[in-house]
Amino acid sequence: MAAHRFTGPLLPPRDGRAPVPDFGAADLLAGVSHPSRYIGGESNATRKDWRGVAVRACLAFPDSYEIGISNMGLQVLYRIINNRDDALAERAYAPWPDYEKALRRHGRPLASLESRTPLGMFDMLGIALPYELTYTNILAILDLAGIPLEADRRADHHPLVIGGGAGVYNPEPVAEFFDAFVIGDGEEVIHEVLDQVKAAKAHGTPRAQRLAALARIPGVYVPSLYAVHHHADGRVAEIVNRHPAPPTVLRRVVADLDGADYPTDPILPIGRAVFDRVNVEVTRGCTHGCRFCQAGYTYRPVRERSPERVKELVLHSLRNTGLDAVTLSSLSTGDYLCLYPLMKELVDATIDRKISFSLPSLRIGTLTPAVVRQIKRVTKTGFTMAPEAGSERLRRVINKPISEPDLLKAVENVFREGWPEIKFYFMYGLPTETLEDLDGIARLAEAAVKIGRTVGGRPRGVKVSTSNYVPKPMTPFQWVGQMPMAELDRRRRYLLAALKPLRMARFTWKDERVSRLEAVFSRGDRRLGRAVRLAFERGLRMDAWEEMVDTAAWDRVFADCGLDPAFYAERDIPLDEVLPWDMLDCGTSKAYFAADHARALRERIIKDCRYGLCGDCGVCTDTASGPLVVPRVYVPEGGRAGEFDLPLADDIADHPLVPEITLRPDAAPPQPAPVGRFLYRAQWTKLGDFAFLSHLEMLALFTRAFRQADLPLALSEGFHPRPRLSFGPALALGVESLFEVMDVILTRPVAPETIHGRLNEGLPEGVVVTGVVPLAAGDRGLDLNGLGYAYELRWRDGLPADLAERVDGALARATLPIDRADKKGRPKPMDLRPLLREMTIRGDHLYLFLASDGARSARIPEVLEAALGLPSRNLGDIHIRRVGILFADGGHYHSLMDPARRDPYRPLACESHTTCLQKS
Repeated sequence: MAAHRFTGPLLPPRDGRAPVPDFGAADLLAGVSHPSRYIGGESNATRKDWRGVAVRACLAFPDSYEIGISNMGLQVLYRIINNRDDALAERAYAPWPDYEKALRRHGRPLASLESRTPLGMFDMLGIALPYELTYTNILAILDLAGIPLEADRRADHHPLVIGGGAGVYNPEPVAEFFDAFVIGDGEEVIHEVLDQVKAAKAHGTPRAQRLAALARIPGVYVPSLYAVHHHADGRVAEIVNRHPAPPTVLRRVVADLDGADYPTDPILPIGRAVFDRVNVEVTRGCTHGCRFCQAGYTYRPVRERSPERVKELVLHSLRNTGLDAVTLSSLSTGDYLCLYPLMKELVDATIDRKISFSLPSLRIGTLTPAVVRQIKRVTKTGFTMAPEAGSERLRRVINKPISEPDLLKAVENVFREGWPEIKFYFMYGLPTETLEDLDGIARLAEAAVKIGRTVGGRPRGVKVSTSNYVPKPMTPFQWVGQMPMAELDRRRRYLLAALKPLRMARFTWKDERVSRLEAVFSRGDRRLGRAVRLAFERGLRMDAWEEMVDTAAWDRVFADCGLDPAFYAERDIPLDEVLPWDMLDCGTSKAYFAADHARALRERIIKDCRYGLCGDCGVCTDTASGPLVVPRVYVPEGGRAGEFDLPLADDIADHPLVPEITLRPDAAPPQPAPVGRFLYRAQWTKLGDFAFLSHLEMLALFTRAFRQADLPLALSEGFHPRPRLSFGPALALGVESLFEVMDVILTRPVAPETIHGRLNEGLPEGVVVTGVVPLAAGDRGLDLNGLGYAYELRWRDGLPADLAERVDGALARATLPIDRADKKGRPKPMDLRPLLREMTIRGDHLYLFLASDGARSARIPEVLEAALGLPSRNLGDIHIRRVGILFADGGHYHSLMDPARRDPYRPLACESHTTCLQKS
């Protein structure tokens, strides 16, 4: 596939370079799925003047917007870069295939969301590597930016392409497409990289010298400075570094999380997001030593944020975002030493707003009744536990020594506190696994179902979610191959049969073909680069999505490249073989991995070094840093140091760093304030690209805006509190509006002008509140009966020549019969004429007034075809805007912003249509 080329209208030149194409999104969005992915304009996004900075970076995520916007690593780097006076950061996300096709069809490049600048015009393009199944998306980003795919084909004017993230510990399958990778924590090294890019740009340094300078920065890996030689059978023979690259690149480590930058004003998604919540990292690193878990080794040592700092980050983030949910994230949140007192402080501080808290990665031994009770004070959805393996024997092999009694006691605690469902997460196909270990999964599920029947007074659900073991680099299991797909399929069927008799248990699994593809790239080498390129050229995209991945097509790609997937995924690698990623060092030594691999085969466990003896993994020696837990007593506001009343797991109960506290033992928890009921109606606009936001996306946008504005939004009752917002009739995607309405219930009275002003502070530029009125008993509601809608239409190439004749003919007709499909798709006849009330031409606009009787309403495509005889398939060539919503009463129309019916008028009847509708 040839490099993508683009054409388009031009903006003025920036800093003496060629003019910059101006690429708006609106003409590309019609007909694509989830167009809100591409419009930008989010709250808390930063827009800087390109003329005022020396370095321009674009941070790209190689998956869809709703996945990438939730990635906190990119959010952290975005804020760090934009906090510098001499640099700016903008963002881009991998386009879904339909939008990629639209870009190519129109000759447009992939551009940043903030300024819509083509990615190829930045000085640096930072691309995250979150997981292996995004590799073809990376090539799509480069190609749509007009950047040569292979790094050795790039010229001095092309941006430096730098990778980072969790997936860089074996980047070899895509190494030829990157100029450099940052290995490890990015908060500090990003400044060194930016300084180098700035200096090189100022001096006109050639590209080769820029790469050499990057290689001198600790933690930066430049693939072109490492030659990889292979044996005839495909095994890596040796890796040779060239000056100035070091033999191995040691990852960067941020020692003090309290001192590290962390945004309290993250970018808020305009559209959908996978994790639409405040995310605060409480701990980085994990030393439990689960032998399959790459992150448990590559994020060592353990570093904890102080509870004071965590509380500060949470409360400021809630204030700045208007979100109603918080995740305290880490690889093992339950091990955070101050978790219980911190949770109580946070819930006490936010209970009146019904903020929900999520604690991912709770270890079974830390799931105490006290922690469970704090979480359930606000919300109860489901609890996830990860035993990983079905038997105690296999859990010793993987170094996750959870006893069955402890696991079932945790299940009882959760069910007893009222949770409706527990989710178990297991892997199958683990090293040394037997069918007896799979029987253990079924046995645990059966025991949990029985506990659910006897605890809490009603049956409880149990969900068993499984995935296939995938060997990961830089783990003790990196040498152990994956089971063949046929064997994984047999084991899945065996487990399904064992779980089928359990009525209250549900079983889900991951496709073993997808897991094999992941394993191929997880342990892959540079030879896979040609397979990634061929798959990209054949149109394979979004392989992390079940509905998109085509494993059969990948098999054909591997065959056409002469590569055997089993060589990478299934082969047991000898301990003395050179590994494709041996030029990278995560801090944990290869000798330690080999020794722990031997311990696994002997079913020997190794305890968490935070609470026991040092395991000599090498991290603390190489990074001059040990586990940085919170070494002091944490006394919440109003509390006192005293006796710690929370039961702890046996392995940490006697540790000297465990805080001793009592949390206001005599004080009752704060109660929510009394709730009143005060109704208001707001009018707002939906203009520009924001016309492509869906009804549900607008609901989420306004919910956050009310919370950001600190307005007392009323919430529903139940497990999932919902805001008491009611919207007027939904618009079709792509239709603008000067007049949208919503009703809202607040818990206390607020002046309308205060609501008006505060909301606009948190809304994007195309969504503006233009009025707020209080509602009284008997005021007209937002039901559809008797509503009328005023629209203006403007054709891109001017009004059709005979439009006036068509309008007169339509208004003269007594009926306008059409067929409209019912809910089952069957055509149903109806007469459109009673719903077409008025139609007139003024200037270069056509104005329509369409009615609704509650059960039916007129649609603009139907009016164009049935009334005017014009094709509706080219709606992208017509600018449509709603300019009023009215309701009928006593023979008159009234604006919905005049619910007391004080000012009747007829739409479209006055000489100045715009002035008339401004009343609404």
